[in-house]
Amino acid sequence: MDDTVDQKMLALIAEGVPARFRKVTLRPETRLQNELGLDSIAMLTLMFRFEKAFGVDLTTIDMGANLAQMRTVGDALAMGRAVLSRIDAGRTAER
Repeated sequence: MDDTVDQKMLALIAEGVPARFRKVTLRPETRLQNELGLDSIAMLTLMFRFEKAFGVDLTTIDMGANLAQMRTVGDALAMGRAVLSRIDAGRTAER
């Protein structure tokens, strides 16, 4: 994955951060819930934003993990990259 994908995913995360947490720097080790204030509803919203931004349907993809395992910004980036890689691999196999 290239840096533009990571930047797009970071922007999606930043969109969901409540105002009182917006001064926190997004680093791979930044905790989504404790440091950014993302609750379970915000995490689901993040997934919906991901689907819309990348044109994917996560219900059709085995993500190999669940939202509870996404604890840090780095976890979210890694999961996003893994999903997009699976999609790319599936498209390549269809050709």
